Amino acid sequence: MNVRPFRVQDFTAIDLQPHQANARELVTPWYLELLKDAGPAITIEESGAVLLCAGIGYVPPQPPTFWSFVSADAGRQALGVIRALRRFLDAAPYRAIVSTAAGGFAPSCRALALLGFRESTRLEAHGPDGEDHVLFIRGVY
Repeated sequence: MNVRPFRVQDFTAIDLQPHQANARELVTPWYLELLKDAGPAITIEESGAVLLCAGIGYVPPQPPTFWSFVSADAGRQALGVIRALRRFLDAAPYRAIVSTAAGGFAPSCRALALLGFRESTRLEAHGPDGEDHVLFIRGVY
């Protein structure tokens, strides 16, 4: 497993998990540049295939926010991916980090819990299609 800095073109190389497939329509190269420049970001690869792109965007006054795009094949390497992400998050220079997950998508909520996030509150109509999300926090506010 290879962990390296995120590049914008990594997003076009990733075979997104079905739950994130709509990101192809919503995420522009301009937005990816913003994510890359807003804080630390990594790509995790296995045998040349992009498994995950993730980072922590920090644009004050908003809190540092963990984001990720996950490959449909990442589950096969789940343990290694989770370990690499924990190391990445542990090294981050922030006291606390937030993230959201679609409220009805249990795998994302479980993954955030494995990464050390705790559920904080439900965000009504927070997603791009009006779906509820759950806010998670890692660290102390």
